[in-house]
Amino acid sequence: MGSGNDFLAPVKLASTPAGGAQRLSWSAIPTALGYQATATGMGRQEGDIVMGTSSELPMADSAVPDDLRAPEAARLVQRGVLLGEGMERLDPGSGEGQEAPAPKGGGFNLFKLF
Repeated sequence: MGSGNDFLAPVKLASTPAGGAQRLSWSAIPTALGYQATATGMGRQEGDIVMGTSSELPMADSAVPDDLRAPEAARLVQRGVLLGEGMERLDPGSGEGQEAPAPKGGGFNLFKLF
């Protein structure tokens, strides 16, 4: 995509240790409609894999279309599929019933701006 078509400012990601997992934070992007992150890592038991998403819905229900428009983005933020303005941090394993990845194998592997 050419710079003339890119309306988003560059994102500055930071990852810091947080109780055995990694906290992802980023600078606010004023023109972003929403954010979505996914993570995978090794579980605490041998052979387990922990997968997580910033969505409040299960991963199967948190898909976002590539041609997202502002009205649909607002609905996805309201439903908890996308993180909205003021949500510039993600703590893996912080939700109820969620397991944080083990210290030796956690990592974010996808971060999307809309």
